[in-house]
Amino acid sequence: MRKLAFITLAITSILSAAPCKTFAIPGVGGAAEETSQSAGQSVSDAGPEDTMLAQAKADKAHPATPVKMDKIMGFNREGVIIGVDKDKGVGVISAGSAQGVKVGEMFAVVRVKDKVIDPSSGEVVRVIQEFVGSVEAISVSDAFTDVRLDKGAKYILEGDSVRRKPSTPSGVSIKNVEARKIEISWDLAYEPEVKGFNIYRSLVSRKDSFELLDTVSRSDATTYQDKSTSKFPIVEGSTYYYRISSYNLLNNESDPSDIQSIKAKSAPNPPEGFKAEGGKVRSNYLEWTPLEGNDVGGYKIYRANTADGPFEEIADLGSAKDRDYTDYGGGKPLSPGLADSVTYSYKIAAYNIFKTEGPQSKAISATTAAPPTVPTGFSAKGMQPRMVPLTWDIHTDTNVKGYIIFRSDQPDGPFTEVAKIQGREIINFVDKGAESAGSGWGAGSSKAKNLEDAHLYFYKVQAYNWVDSRSEFTNAVSVLTKPVSFPPENFTATSDRARQVPLEWRPVPDVTIDWYEVFRSETEDGDFKKLGAIKSDKSYYLDEQLPDGMTYYYKVRAIDKFGLIGEFTEPVSATTKKLPSKVSGVKWEIISGEPTLLWDPNPEVDIKEYIIYEKGFFGWSKAGSSVETKYVIKGLASGSTSSFSVSAADTAGLEGEKSESITVRP
Repeated sequence: MRKLAFITLAITSILSAAPCKTFAIPGVGGAAEETSQSAGQSVSDAGPEDTMLAQAKADKAHPATPVKMDKIMGFNREGVIIGVDKDKGVGVISAGSAQGVKVGEMFAVVRVKDKVIDPSSGEVVRVIQEFVGSVEAISVSDAFTDVRLDKGAKYILEGDSVRRKPSTPSGVSIKNVEARKIEISWDLAYEPEVKGFNIYRSLVSRKDSFELLDTVSRSDATTYQDKSTSKFPIVEGSTYYYRISSYNLLNNESDPSDIQSIKAKSAPNPPEGFKAEGGKVRSNYLEWTPLEGNDVGGYKIYRANTADGPFEEIADLGSAKDRDYTDYGGGKPLSPGLADSVTYSYKIAAYNIFKTEGPQSKAISATTAAPPTVPTGFSAKGMQPRMVPLTWDIHTDTNVKGYIIFRSDQPDGPFTEVAKIQGREIINFVDKGAESAGSGWGAGSSKAKNLEDAHLYFYKVQAYNWVDSRSEFTNAVSVLTKPVSFPPENFTATSDRARQVPLEWRPVPDVTIDWYEVFRSETEDGDFKKLGAIKSDKSYYLDEQLPDGMTYYYKVRAIDKFGLIGEFTEPVSATTKKLPSKVSGVKWEIISGEPTLLWDPNPEVDIKEYIIYEKGFFGWSKAGSSVETKYVIKGLASGSTSSFSVSAADTAGLEGEKSESITVRP
């Protein structure tokens, strides 16, 4: 009785309200009058919740001809909300035990938000829905069910649609993506409560044999890739069966889709265009058109001595992009294993990224060639600064790919490889020792130290092909490198110069000389340090700002334009001019009534003058000078005293130490 009273109250509430405009309740099929206010309440007196309810109902108004939502693509439901008591948090839906509803079952509540209309026909092709909440069945009758509203009760309105499970995914299809990878695709789900999809797989087509393969937790997903795993492997060429279902926010699952089957991709066939090129020395060149596709893992090459086999695997090429292979017979480029002038047969097979190999190709054959002959016209140029230019003739054998240079200090060896030249038409190379890599005329790599000056070297050359099969050596050629410069001759240093030492030498008679370097030390066998560098058009150097009476030792050497550093001269020494001696014998006398200083003449022959100093309150100051060995003191009153001292100055401007002071008292 309580349930029937509530249903009657809900229907009466809908039908007895003052009419405003008509609308079609989704799924009901007929038009009902919509209320904008309750009995006895004006629109202006309505609360916010009632205003929202009235607006939501107004937004759902239908055209004059009601739309049958059950037939529109993307929309299905089991019933509608026909009554809501928000205060108590309960409501009534138009589905009951006749539709299999049971107590405790959850329903998703959705609302029509918009429609997609075909402009050409005017038909509604899809309904845009929104999820507004969920309800739980608490009491079930034949045609109706009392439900408990979820926390979103304030958004649930009469006329909203309800359903327990989502629609079965449509448009399901499957395809091979690559080896052991199968893609399942389906149409986009438009039901707002859809949460994701369950993917099922089976090895047979029976409906009861499917296992859950994986779950896609995205409502907007439309594809899934089945990648081979240990639990769910995919074997090349095997058949697999798939079904999918959707599940909603209530974790209710839809009915599964129809069964779809596919045969997994088989291992790849051999590549096309497989051919062999002979005429290679102790090797054969194979090429083919690479297979396309992300699932190709690589290729295997097989070889036999005859077209009938047996064939043995000789190479596993782990890249689908590989398009060629050179067979060195199991050896290395410098020591290939194939024999000269022998015919070999080959087959090729492709495998996928899981190493599953496909069928082998038909056999093809190729014949090896003879090794190269000895290069001709080999010569070397001598007297070059720490380098040796080498030249030879272009080899007539087109199989030749380059040349190898060898060097020794002795005519009979042992010879060491110093460079490998890449290119048959490169016929010259400059050996610079450790600096040879990529330098000079030829492009090659060096395996030697720097060349020495004035050193005799011996060279040989041989040709090599793609597989590094080498010719015999040429006869050895000898060459002498340029010697370094001799030390400059007549190297001199001039002594007895005031605070400087002039240096001179005879220029080295070599037009390649670019600089001279001057070095100095305070001892003959000490550490000589570089003073400076002088261009070769000068042969002198002035060492300045030196202390008085110091002895220094000097060396000089020449450097040519190639950077070769010449030998040092023997060290020469020079001493800077000493200061004049200390004046001695200073005394004073009264001469012609004047106090006069007298002193002994200095032993130096270049004394220019004597300087007289008088001691005052602030110390010594210059009182005068004299070119003689006497000095008349002026202005000294009788009975007064003063102290004097004398020093000697030479013509170079050097001044010696002051004499002992003397006190004068006239």
